[in-house]
Amino acid sequence: MIQRPYYTHHATVSAPDQPKWNIGRVVLAGDAAHGMPPFIGQGANQGLEDAAAIATLVAEINKQNQWDDITAIEAAFSRYEALRRPFVTYIQEETLIGKPFSSSDEKLQKYNQAVLSRNIGEIMQTLL
Repeated sequence: MIQRPYYTHHATVSAPDQPKWNIGRVVLAGDAAHGMPPFIGQGANQGLEDAAAIATLVAEINKQNQWDDITAIEAAFSRYEALRRPFVTYIQEETLIGKPFSSSDEKLQKYNQAVLSRNIGEIMQTLL
């Protein structure tokens, strides 16, 4: 086995020109939607946030009895992507360029505020 002193990860940062995360009733979540580099340990966390967003939307679809309304389902899953894509892009960018841990205290504090101080319940309510 050949060893090397570095690790490469082939994830790309989400961008608006990338394919949608949903078509009809099918929606992608976690690494299927947005590959997350392993360097800051956010992969599982972002997948769980995706699951929370999708569960919130599916519960609303059920509450409104919209199971046969493909337009409503697509609109709901598009809201999920509109909420999640900017945040996971931020996490990907910070991870791939080595921030926040190799940066100043101010940048680390900004990252911690953006990632660790979020209220998931409030964020999920914005989907409704």
